[in-house]
Amino acid sequence: MEKSFWLLMRVVGKKAFLAFFLVTFLVVAILAATNVVSKYALKSFTEDQIKRINWDAVAYQTGTVSEVAKVKQELSGIEGIVSVQDLSSMKMELGTFMHLDVAGEKTRIPWFMMIASDNPDLLPPDIRPAKGETVTALVGSQTIVGSYMDKVRAGNPLAVFHQDENNPREQTKVFATTMGRISTPERLEIVKFFLDKFGAATFIPDGSLILGTSKSVFDKELPGITRLVHELSKPQAILGDNSGGSGEGAGQTEPDEENAGAMMMQEFMHLISIDRSKVFTGWDLDASYARASAFVSKVKTTARATSFDSFVGSELTATLGKMAQVSRVIGLLTILVSIPILWLAWLFAGTLANLIILNQRRLVGLLRLRGASYDAIRRSLLAAIGAGGILGGLAGGAVGTLLPYWLYRMSGVDVPFHLLFTTIQQPQSLAIFIVLGTAFGLAAGRKVTNYMAQITPLEASRRLASSEEKQFRYEFTTFQLVCLILGGFKIVAWIVGFVPRTQWVRAGDNLLNFVGAAFFLYGFAALIVSRRDRLETILSALAAPLTKELKWFAVRNMLTRPHRVMTVILMAALTFGVVVYPEITSQSFYDKTVRALKLNLGSDIAVRYDVASLTGGDIALKPLDEYIGAVGRKLGEIEEQVRKINGVRDVGALYQFSIPGSFYIPGQNYLQLYLIERPDQFLRKVYYEDELGVSGPFRTLLEAVGKEDALVSQGFISNYDLGSSGLLGLGRGKDGEINAKVAGTIRLLPGLSQLMMQDRESFSSASIDFINSISRTQPYVVARLDAGKITKLEGFLSNVVVHIAGSGDTKAVAENLVKLRDQGLIPPFSALNTEAAEREKLSSDMFVYLALQDIKVFMVGGILVALAGLIAISTVNFLEGKRIFALLRLRGASPRQLARVILVELVAPLSVGACIGVPVGIITGYGLTNAIFALPRASSILEILPVHLSLSWLVGGIVLGVLAFFLISSALLSGWIFQKTAREALGD
Repeated sequence: MEKSFWLLMRVVGKKAFLAFFLVTFLVVAILAATNVVSKYALKSFTEDQIKRINWDAVAYQTGTVSEVAKVKQELSGIEGIVSVQDLSSMKMELGTFMHLDVAGEKTRIPWFMMIASDNPDLLPPDIRPAKGETVTALVGSQTIVGSYMDKVRAGNPLAVFHQDENNPREQTKVFATTMGRISTPERLEIVKFFLDKFGAATFIPDGSLILGTSKSVFDKELPGITRLVHELSKPQAILGDNSGGSGEGAGQTEPDEENAGAMMMQEFMHLISIDRSKVFTGWDLDASYARASAFVSKVKTTARATSFDSFVGSELTATLGKMAQVSRVIGLLTILVSIPILWLAWLFAGTLANLIILNQRRLVGLLRLRGASYDAIRRSLLAAIGAGGILGGLAGGAVGTLLPYWLYRMSGVDVPFHLLFTTIQQPQSLAIFIVLGTAFGLAAGRKVTNYMAQITPLEASRRLASSEEKQFRYEFTTFQLVCLILGGFKIVAWIVGFVPRTQWVRAGDNLLNFVGAAFFLYGFAALIVSRRDRLETILSALAAPLTKELKWFAVRNMLTRPHRVMTVILMAALTFGVVVYPEITSQSFYDKTVRALKLNLGSDIAVRYDVASLTGGDIALKPLDEYIGAVGRKLGEIEEQVRKINGVRDVGALYQFSIPGSFYIPGQNYLQLYLIERPDQFLRKVYYEDELGVSGPFRTLLEAVGKEDALVSQGFISNYDLGSSGLLGLGRGKDGEINAKVAGTIRLLPGLSQLMMQDRESFSSASIDFINSISRTQPYVVARLDAGKITKLEGFLSNVVVHIAGSGDTKAVAENLVKLRDQGLIPPFSALNTEAAEREKLSSDMFVYLALQDIKVFMVGGILVALAGLIAISTVNFLEGKRIFALLRLRGASPRQLARVILVELVAPLSVGACIGVPVGIITGYGLTNAIFALPRASSILEILPVHLSLSWLVGGIVLGVLAFFLISSALLSGWIFQKTAREALGD
């Protein structure tokens, strides 16, 4: 029994073993290589994310001032810490018995804040003092702080006083200094700076005076301020007295309700940097996370031991924790993103099994005549397939791991070999890949081995066995219909942007993001092949140019085996889809982020001026047209200088005003009003998209704005009911109330330079929600600079953004602007942003990053699998039909004509597959981009914009390159396999 089994193995199992060794080798090699490449992509993405993190840990301290230096000293002594820098702030809420005194005048500014750092670069630019100076910044509503702007001058005294509750004339000076440089920054810009620099927002009070000073002055003054505030704002007893009564509640205290001076917040940030080379390696994220967590735990223990009122946050551990979780499931992700390639391999395995084993049916028939049993033949075939699968899987795993390793080392990437088969290529993942590849072969070959074991000797001797036709005749099955419906649903959902709301449906939809395209291609290809008449028409049209008078034979010969035609169509469709969609996803993702960036800036260069630099500190409540007249002249001088710079095409300005009013906008008692140039000028100078409009296209809305009309933001409408009149009361002028007709609602006014944060893996969900809520809820009104009545409103100028459209090197333009500022030819600006510089900050999405790296494997591996399948199909088709080809030659057909027939049998279904695969790949790339942006992320402006399908010459080059490769391969293949003469073929 054992002897006969091995004899059968040598006779019928040899080709099956070699065939499925190749199949499993390719499958496992592709999966293993994709896994290694995915790990490299994750490593690179994590490194990119960590580069955006400025501090490895931040120890926050809110307790005693005297402990600050001690905490810093203790933290600096921890092994591995390279540096500890401090940023300190004090926020004091002023109330009935405390007030700010500016130039000898009592004010009602509600908040006073001091901020300092031992490294001034850690402070926002608008409140960053130069050496030996202080910066006085007024932040928030001009309604609150604006009336004191005539007193806020460099050199004027600034003090905080406490009034005695019983004797208001008796005052105690809590703090006093002399004002330095004056600044009027935006709260949002300061919050944005903290988010970007430290990974978390900070509380910046609305209506506050912020004093930016040196760390030495801060450390000297803060203890005295803290002591005085504590002494002067003593808690009062709720019940009983402080003498120790025994009544209920005795001894319970709370701050006096009216004494807001008791509200004082101190925050000390110890910004910690470590030697990351000793903690982080991108190839082993689990170990990196463990080392970083241990380090942060040590920092927490040290900080709490010194100061109880402290806590520690770490963007580094948050990022590494998320990336380590991804790393642990990267094997599963590899299988998911490789589903199209696996489907190709499945087709190749099935085709190879069918073709090689069917081609041996005569040999099997002879074995049956010699007495071999059905079971023995089937077992020997399955054993050969299984053995070939296991050995091919092991070889494929080794090659798929070592080849990328070698290529990375050759390109200069340091890949630790000791981690190669433990962490980078995890043994459990490799085992799953081998099992998967072997199972593919066994499943693909089982049906045909069962058929071969039961074929009769008479059927085995025929050219076309009737049982083969019955066993493999083509029908459109229910499974294929289900695949077509599910895949078609996903394709349509991608096109229209449909996202399910139900959680369990969304989970299934996420899975369809990976398999939807493959399902659709399989179902659609099956549907085409099942419609024989239409398929014959298509193949005839494609075959006619090459085969000419032998078209009838070429088409009929293809349709003899429709399942093989479908295999070629599906292989081609999957191959083209696989190589197209990652590039489409990447281009569409980047296009949307760049468009959002351009909307945020409004132009190639955006220069922000605060009101103090344009008015010389003359900030007071007055008609807007007075500001426009005075500042307009200054801006005219700026524009004249800017237009002299080579590469400047156009210059425009956007004014921001604060209008006092009783608007019911949460957190505000003023209206934010933006004045733009004439609509045609604004539209010419600023980048915009029509999707910015809510009640209509943005361009249409803006062009319809009359001189006394206004546009309102979506955030304004959500907080304010206009009523049926459509009139909006903007505020007061000298002649009374001023109204404007609302001409429409917009989502965003381009060029505001509002908060647009790039997503970071370290952002908490609360930070993401905060960032996104700003763009949704920010209330403001937009009107025209040439409005007659609206400019009579009384208000305060907040800032002006100058938009510069370039026609050349914007970097050179920006450098020239800095030179003009340094030479005093234009006023100092608070911020200068260029599109080119902001583009460099754009980060990619993790899935996009993985897909772009994996496409390198997909293009090589997918094409190899598809080419191997095509070779198998074309070779066996020829071998099965070589007698007919010989007879055709005897009837006068030339070798060239018959070679063209063989070529057409590949090229025709290949072309059909390309025509299906390329559009589906494009739609898949577009749909996956939409799916990526549907995930929770810090998106801000990105939420507003739709995804645009982005096609590039590179995509066209990829398609043409793959098509040319297949056509050339098919041509060479058709010439190679047609070598024997007609007489030799008949003799075989």
